[in-house]
Amino acid sequence: MTNTDKNALFKQQKQQYVDSEKQIYQDIDKLFDAESFIELSTFVSGNIADQGVVTGYGTIDGRLVYMYSQDIGKAGGVVNNVAAQKISEVFALATKTGAPIISILSSHGAQIDQGLDILSGIGKILSSSSQISGAIPQIAVITGPCVGSSVFIAGLCDFLFMTEDNSSLFLTGPAVTQGQTDTQTDADLLGSASISAKNGNTHFTYKTKDDCFISLKKLLGFLPSNNLEISPPDIYNNDDINRLSEDIISIIPNDNSAYDIKSVIKEITDQNDIFEVSEKYAENIVTCYAKLGGMSVGIIANQPNFQDGYLDIDAVKKSARFIRICDSFNIPIITFVDVPGFKAGVEQEYGGISVYGASLAYAYAEATVPKITIIVRRAFGSACLVMCAKSIGADLVFAYPTAQISVLPPETAAVILHNEQITQSDNPEITRAEKINEYTEKSASAYIAAQYGFIDDIIDPAQTRKRLISAIDVLSGKRDDRIPKKHGNMPV
Repeated sequence: MTNTDKNALFKQQKQQYVDSEKQIYQDIDKLFDAESFIELSTFVSGNIADQGVVTGYGTIDGRLVYMYSQDIGKAGGVVNNVAAQKISEVFALATKTGAPIISILSSHGAQIDQGLDILSGIGKILSSSSQISGAIPQIAVITGPCVGSSVFIAGLCDFLFMTEDNSSLFLTGPAVTQGQTDTQTDADLLGSASISAKNGNTHFTYKTKDDCFISLKKLLGFLPSNNLEISPPDIYNNDDINRLSEDIISIIPNDNSAYDIKSVIKEITDQNDIFEVSEKYAENIVTCYAKLGGMSVGIIANQPNFQDGYLDIDAVKKSARFIRICDSFNIPIITFVDVPGFKAGVEQEYGGISVYGASLAYAYAEATVPKITIIVRRAFGSACLVMCAKSIGADLVFAYPTAQISVLPPETAAVILHNEQITQSDNPEITRAEKINEYTEKSASAYIAAQYGFIDDIIDPAQTRKRLISAIDVLSGKRDDRIPKKHGNMPV
């Protein structure tokens, strides 16, 4: 066979492969910059037309990104030894070059006739993903079923997208579930996109793959390529860093009634824009990315509009994970506090709120990125402490003039401290109200907290944006030396 014949055969085989992977290549064209994608390990199995995964690298908005994509159209997209080998190679290259890796997952699981070999192959993928966790961003997009051991691949990613029309995420399917529990169910009930969003198993859901890809590109704009870099600045930002936020004071109610904390956050961010993470999960806490002065920040905020902003198990789990991702990738953390306390109840205690509450304090204390706290309205008790109080590790703590900061809510503290005087009064209701006001003024005001050094400054809400941008700039050169150790032991 001449060189010309060999080249012709190569082109024929390659075209057959491209034709067989048409859907994946269409996805690649939508996700990556035009003509930037370079495929890897094309001939690794010998028969390229039988492969069920495409791997390679390219650029997204000019930045290097690696990818592997499963093809459910080929034998259900099952993960076999060839696929596992190709995926492991992508992880190795991404690790060497310090670039994000995107997984497009659509598979019915492992090829079980390969026995223990395929378990070993999947194990290597899980090991690679674990070792680079916190070093390079890992993002998965589930566009079909993701079941069996594949769910662990998805679960190790920093961010997970799902399409609403046909994706699912579960470890054991309907048949196994019925066999073990005698309960009839289906794929949607076990792990549809909407169910996965509500239980925190996925971070983003969109109607189509195209919508997922658009959002994924936006997410990458908030993240650095690896843990040794900082997020790319928004060089096109034209939002005045000194812009006042006059509407904040009118958004926050004078009493303890509900309001949307996202309205406050949007008042201070560039172009009034936020990128929310896990929006449908633990809605009593908001976690989002934004730009401030063109720089990426991670924002955590109690949401009085849902369950009055009380912290519960799901809220602290959601927050702690978000904090650790921000810290891994050098993204400053801003915390907006309006929390009346921890949610009470047998369900919370049995579920482990004491341990999970500790994990939130741990995550904040462990983080070495700039940490700035804004006390918006209420900051009571142990919930105030774990929402990045100064003693937990906040670099700067600001409070609005109307903020209330105390070991207990004034309504509770007044009754405990003055119960006898209230009950013996000629008019207990009036006496109770007087004692509440007295406690608020003498023990719970922002000015008292400032006197004790619990906060660094009381600020005009209108100047929040200006003060935050200044604080981030000042803290950009922060040094935070820690005790040498292998790793901490986070309560989980």
